[in-house]
Amino acid sequence: MESLTQAQKTSVTKSSTERLRLLLLKSGYAEEVFLGWSREQLMNKYAELLAQGWDPTVVTLLAHEM
Repeated sequence: MESLTQAQKTSVTKSSTERLRLLLLKSGYAEEVFLGWSREQLMNKYAELLAQGWDPTVVTLLAHEM
């Protein structure tokens, strides 16, 4: 999480476990993959996605336009 902005770090740490799961689902992860993960694992994977430039708002908008 070191490469994230302070706002992104706050977003990751304040997101509920269910929200983190939903965001990972939106990013393309299969539910079976992350269901057994701990909260820390969910936060780390979501932080990795943000660090790579993944933007959940763009995915949501594109999904609604289809």
